[in-house]
Amino acid sequence: MVEKRMKRNVWKYFTESFKTLWKQPIIVIPLLINVIVSFISLMIADFASSGNPLIQEYAATGAIASFSLESFYPLIAIYAVALIISFLISSFFYAGAIGMIYDVVRKKKTSLKAMVDYGKKFFLRLIGINIVLGLLSMAGITIALLPLLIDQTWLTFILTLILGIAFVLFMILFLLSNIYLIIQNKGVLASISKSFSVIKKNYFRFILLIILLTACGALVNFIPYIGMLISQLIIGSASGIAFVLFALDNK
Repeated sequence: MVEKRMKRNVWKYFTESFKTLWKQPIIVIPLLINVIVSFISLMIADFASSGNPLIQEYAATGAIASFSLESFYPLIAIYAVALIISFLISSFFYAGAIGMIYDVVRKKKTSLKAMVDYGKKFFLRLIGINIVLGLLSMAGITIALLPLLIDQTWLTFILTLILGIAFVLFMILFLLSNIYLIIQNKGVLASISKSFSVIKKNYFRFILLIILLTACGALVNFIPYIGMLISQLIIGSASGIAFVLFALDNK
């Protein structure tokens, strides 16, 4: 028997996401671990690059007078490795976070074991989705910047701005790809296609949900010292819950 779910209004998605997080704060843990591990990998990269001549020159004089490719390439390599490691770790814990949210919505409970199980099962496919959407983003950015690369006038600036906004609105169609991957156990392209189909039919409702969550995150960011961290953990977790609820209501 197919489970029928009544669609909520946008405000309901917003409020239920925070209510669910209040009842199940364990949902924050994957994002917290991800923040800590990403910070550590960045610190390791900073330490590994501290002996680089360019870094030493900048630290001593506040400027780089003698730029050399021999010193620049190792610097790029260190941070590239750090970014790749952070990307892999983020994919694992993001998959775990969405899986935990899915468990809470269905069974009213979850665990750290569920985080690990979902992470192991889905993080490779999640990386696949991120690579596909990343390539699509690069293509879109290139197209948007093309007028400015050809000629730098007010007209081309306005055209670039219009193309950029249009591309952002287009990419919103794929924001549920990672969610459908996990809640429906789909493949990479099937998840992307499902997200496109669902959001296209509910575009303005989904846009309104994003605006509510973004506005809430922007307000939290104004909190001194810890605003950005709270936004990442609390608003990030609430956004995941809201997106899972939206996806489940629009199977």
